[in-house]
Amino acid sequence: MAADYLHQKIDAIFDLYDHNGDGFLENSELTGMVERYREHFNVPRDAAKYTDAIRLSQEIWQRIQSAGTDSDNKINKREWYAAYADPSFVDQVVVPLSLLVFDLADTDGDGQLSKDEALAAFRLDGLSEADAAEAFRRLDADHDGYLTKQEIEQATRELVSSNRKAAGDVLVGSV
Repeated sequence: MAADYLHQKIDAIFDLYDHNGDGFLENSELTGMVERYREHFNVPRDAAKYTDAIRLSQEIWQRIQSAGTDSDNKINKREWYAAYADPSFVDQVVVPLSLLVFDLADTDGDGQLSKDEALAAFRLDGLSEADAAEAFRRLDADHDGYLTKQEIEQATRELVSSNRKAAGDVLVGSV
């Protein structure tokens, strides 16, 4: 039962990154995600955090691609599940992607996301307004009105656990 729930969450993460919904992850979807965040949060193309995000997305893609079992430069769900079997996958792919988004959404560069920044990021990830508000409420562990990198990292790690009450589950909406 717990394994089924974890598979649902892993599927939800895959679907979040599979922006075109074709059942495959491709490098263009990661760079497209970075570009959507750059545009939405008005990050200049010559800003260090944008160029860093592009570089990091390419490094992450290489890690994801290493899970591929063929040479089609795409990752299907079977390969995605195989990647999750590697204990380093969360640290080398899932957490860095969450923190990449965090950095792009941190418009004022204060190292934390205001409620407005966080809600905008969650909405860009496809959450409804209600789910985005619930995500902020549950992830703001210290109730200070901001999300820190530590809160996002913790939530991301919880998301990839089989815990049915993990606060991080809200990062992908209703599972």
